[in-house]
Amino acid sequence: MLFPYFPPLLRSLLIASTFPVGLSTLALAQSQPSWQEWVQQNPTYRQSPVAPVTPPSNDKSPSFNIPRPSTDNSAVQVQSLSVLGARLYVARVDLTNPQVLLTIGLPRGANRANSSRISYGQESFSGFVSRLQAAVVINGTFFGLDRELPVMGNMVGGGQFLKYVPWEDYGTTLGISSGKRLEMVTTRLEGRPNWSNQWFSITAGPRLLRGGRIWLNPRGEGFTDRKVMGVARRAAIGYDASGEFIFLVAFLTPISLNQEAAIMQALGCSEAMNLDGGSSLGLAYRGQTLVRPGRGLTNVIAVYDAQSPASNRLNNAWRRFNRGERQFVPKIF
Repeated sequence: MLFPYFPPLLRSLLIASTFPVGLSTLALAQSQPSWQEWVQQNPTYRQSPVAPVTPPSNDKSPSFNIPRPSTDNSAVQVQSLSVLGARLYVARVDLTNPQVLLTIGLPRGANRANSSRISYGQESFSGFVSRLQAAVVINGTFFGLDRELPVMGNMVGGGQFLKYVPWEDYGTTLGISSGKRLEMVTTRLEGRPNWSNQWFSITAGPRLLRGGRIWLNPRGEGFTDRKVMGVARRAAIGYDASGEFIFLVAFLTPISLNQEAAIMQALGCSEAMNLDGGSSLGLAYRGQTLVRPGRGLTNVIAVYDAQSPASNRLNNAWRRFNRGERQFVPKIF
């Protein structure tokens, strides 16, 4: 089911529509249609893509495009929506599909993320999309703008440490372990995640939802940047109470953290956290860039499925990981 956990009030406020090419809408009824039924019932989708909006040369905000909606049984699908007054794209990822894998992409295939000790710079979003050939590519976590462009927090991709600094304790971490079990841990509240048991791990924040409820304590997580705390174009990641579906969301309308949390809750998430955004906001679906960042990126989240399959190397690594092969936690990496 699409968006299986709508609270009644938010369900009545959610309107599914395309933008900016049409205004016909479909109000979601109390009985939730399947993902395919929902698309088929919405007649406003156009079969030809809309040219991306190009910002002025001095404007580094992202540009966006309209995807061709999928009506098949793909495990990874993207739709454009308007929820609680905010325009957004949502990628719904079915983790129960055995061919679905998530990993982290780094500039030009680097095997370590940028830190104060080493840096591989940044890569254009189009470079990431072309090289990774994933079903979905979305911007990942924050990174500093000093020379090394260090990423925030510790990071694991493909079962391998990409960055590990033991004293970093801010933000919230989403991790995927064997069997695609999900966890979200806010370090200063709940302690450190067990990174050695994670196939995928990214630290960002602030946290938006905890146990299905809105949970916001950005300063308690270590966030002080006014750009994070204010109103901005944002991205988020979350999952439902069953742990079967991950939602990756790119917001085209500038919103506050409170608005972002309410929307993620409306989409059916039980746990959710904010990702990097602003001029880093980027989203691509099966090679088509829907939101183009205004700058190069140091990390992205990549999602694979049967139509956009992961490499043999990544699939083999996943099989070894599920058989119990683990890496040692480095002292610092």
